[in-house]
Amino acid sequence: MRDVSPKVTGATIGAALTTLVLYAIETIWHVDLPASVEGAILTLLVALVTFVAGYLPEDPKRR
Repeated sequence: MRDVSPKVTGATIGAALTTLVLYAIETIWHVDLPASVEGAILTLLVALVTFVAGYLPEDPKRR
């Protein structure tokens, strides 16, 4: 478990956070988002969190 890349951790956290954000949007504002919109939001937020978690910090494995 200690050899997990920051990119993998970022993608995992990003997917979980996006799921919670989509759930909150649909529950709080009573909005039923189409599946294609949910997929686009999921893709964008996971990519953003993965970038922040995986590319901005220094990864010793990339040297």
